[in-house]
Amino acid sequence: MTSFCLKRVQRELNEMSKYPSNIWTARPGGGYDLMKWEASIHNLDDPRHRGKKYRLLIEISKDYPIVPPNVRFIDRVRSENVYPDGEICLDILKENWSPAFTIGTLLESIASVLTDSPVTGLDHKAPTIDELVRHNITSMPLRLPAPIDRQMLRQRDA
Repeated sequence: MTSFCLKRVQRELNEMSKYPSNIWTARPGGGYDLMKWEASIHNLDDPRHRGKKYRLLIEISKDYPIVPPNVRFIDRVRSENVYPDGEICLDILKENWSPAFTIGTLLESIASVLTDSPVTGLDHKAPTIDELVRHNITSMPLRLPAPIDRQMLRQRDA
């Protein structure tokens, strides 16, 4: 870990303790590991997530803040923007990352993604139940039974 990375993470930790959020919490794992953080998102103002608390794992690389941290949900989250394995579909975790982002702004963005409508055009997106039903209906050929030959039935019964 570079000294720049360590100083940056310590500065962010100090900022979080000065200005706590009402929708997320974050702290180093076990209280001391500055490279693996435990976080939670709660108190979301959305009917789908009201009253729920979601835990996240944040792994910070030695190249932080140049490289985004690896963030995933520990708990199962019912959202179209979260994969079943906990990976989050968020552009700032990939190609739109900027060193100006902090762990706090990242958690704010993740909370926002949970309350947003689904992102369209996701690669490997987990399909919703509605999408699965529609796909099954359109992809299954409708098979009708063969027409009944009434004359054959009469001959058989005679």
